[in-house]
Amino acid sequence: RALNSGSYIQVEYKNYLREWVRLGAKNDGNGSNWYNNDSNRFDNSAGWTKHMYSLESIGTDIGNKLEIRFVFRGGGSVNDGIAIDNFEIRRALRPLDVGVVKIAITPTELPNFGSTYYPKIKVRNYGSENVTNFTACYTAENMFIPVTENVTLSTPLRPGDTTEYTFTNGQYVYDFLPNPFKITAFTRLSPTDLYSDNDSLSRYIVIGPLSRDIALKSILSPSETVVANSDIEVSIHIKNLGIQPVTTLPVYYQVTGNNLVSEVVNFNPPLYNNEEYIYRFNSTYHSSYGAINLKTWTGLEDDFYHDNDTLFRRVTGASSTRDLEAKNITIDDYNTDYIGVQLTFQNNSSVGISDIAVGYYYNGDRATMVEEIYRAGHSVTAGSVGHHYFTATLPRANAPYYGVCGYVRILNDNNNENDTTCTLYIGRRDAKSDTIFIEHNSNTMSTVQLRARNIGTIGGPMNINAGYVLNGDWLNPVNQVFNWPFNEPNPNMINYLTFSQKIPRNMDRTYDIIAWVDYQYDADRSNDTTIIYKTVDIIGLDDDVETNKFTLDQNIPNPLENSTSISFNLPSAGNTRFFVVNNLGKLIINENKFYTEGKHEIHLDNLNLTQGIYYYILEFEGQKISKKMVVVR
Repeated sequence: RALNSGSYIQVEYKNYLREWVRLGAKNDGNGSNWYNNDSNRFDNSAGWTKHMYSLESIGTDIGNKLEIRFVFRGGGSVNDGIAIDNFEIRRALRPLDVGVVKIAITPTELPNFGSTYYPKIKVRNYGSENVTNFTACYTAENMFIPVTENVTLSTPLRPGDTTEYTFTNGQYVYDFLPNPFKITAFTRLSPTDLYSDNDSLSRYIVIGPLSRDIALKSILSPSETVVANSDIEVSIHIKNLGIQPVTTLPVYYQVTGNNLVSEVVNFNPPLYNNEEYIYRFNSTYHSSYGAINLKTWTGLEDDFYHDNDTLFRRVTGASSTRDLEAKNITIDDYNTDYIGVQLTFQNNSSVGISDIAVGYYYNGDRATMVEEIYRAGHSVTAGSVGHHYFTATLPRANAPYYGVCGYVRILNDNNNENDTTCTLYIGRRDAKSDTIFIEHNSNTMSTVQLRARNIGTIGGPMNINAGYVLNGDWLNPVNQVFNWPFNEPNPNMINYLTFSQKIPRNMDRTYDIIAWVDYQYDADRSNDTTIIYKTVDIIGLDDDVETNKFTLDQNIPNPLENSTSISFNLPSAGNTRFFVVNNLGKLIINENKFYTEGKHEIHLDNLNLTQGIYYYILEFEGQKISKKMVVVR
């Protein structure tokens, strides 16, 4: 437009050598009204003019993408200029070319769990000839084979026109579908439809909520193998998928050859939409040798969707069970040269397990796998937790690490589903000085021993410094290096540090002594020192093995009416938390208190509780023990 004398424009494209090349030439047979000058350029024109050029002639000369530019050269007039309007690049029309341009869902755009939907598609004829038949297909999440249907049109579909088609084969909406879920529809017109990129279309479908729907998500216990001739607890995981809150829920289970167990869960507050709850049946069943079928289900009134109400499990009674559960990975980030890795696992077996293979890998790459033997073949007793600090560390030079997963492996594991974990924690180092033992016998010089523990979350072999000062003589402290060979973060794992240098015996058994541990990268120095001491006849012999354990006894009496007593033992002095909850998890009693080392007793009087099952829990230095008690009226 307004190309005056001396002004012109040309079009260039970038070839596969990444060089700009002029597009076409006048009268080369590939264009329409392309260039009006023998120098292969546009000039001496005014007003709007339509120009077309086929790119087919340069198809072998371009690279992976097409780049075009307009080159303008101005003449002597400042009013010279050019405007480009309605610029399009079109591909050549094919005789037959159809594709999906719209997806809808019938009979409703908002399907519910338990309903069936039928996709409805709009198909466009992109080609130059009429279409009388084609194949329509669709697939959605959790479908492995597309639904395929042949479509025959009563009236031919003309070029540029659209037609609608509703599939006769629908899909059932299960509760395990993601919400929203993806559906893709496409056409097939092979081999004549060469443009496959316009065949398909995808969209996400939102699943509408139900008014009332309780889902039984899983059976938490028992596992697939239990100890025969034992009372087995049944626990389930439920979730409210409905809009309405639920206040009462009938639940049931039945074991082969046993009577039906029927109980009612009372929610206070109600269980609202998308909230979850773990319920432990009050009634247990007695296991036998061999396999039985366990069926458990919910019975919510007016529950619209029943496919998620029931679960089954095949449970085998055996003389013993073997099951290790990988709990978490703890990252030791204290050292500046490397990153330590520790795996925590639990022995859910009925027997102790030894020769445990433990390993980890990072960034999802199993080629990085490291495997070691837990504590050189040591065993883990039934119900206890093990912590393995790997010798192989992660070099900081390879950071960042996007994930670390750990695993345990033993022979004849009854449950392989819990052998791996990718749960990560950042570790915390913390050593605690517990008690000073002083030997008191006929010797005039007494041996000194310090009892210490690792109450952090990181273990691993370590050399530590420990010391003591007698009678306030800080100018002459006694220091010594000790080796903690396993050093697991377990309050029950005690380290006895016996000093080589002895102290004079006092006949009255009184001493002014202070002792400490110096633990590398210790996060809490307030518990490194102790002035608590005990005199013993012989160092190394504890008068009562049970005093070294954290225990919680069954309440007496049980069942109870209004009062009961609970005994417990602490391996060392420290803060505790004692609390009682009902069967719905509601807190009834909560007490935080400091206790000295040894046995203690809690008295619960005038409880005035309603009849039912209650749980009492005692927490001490990261450990938790719970027991069940029954209130009767």
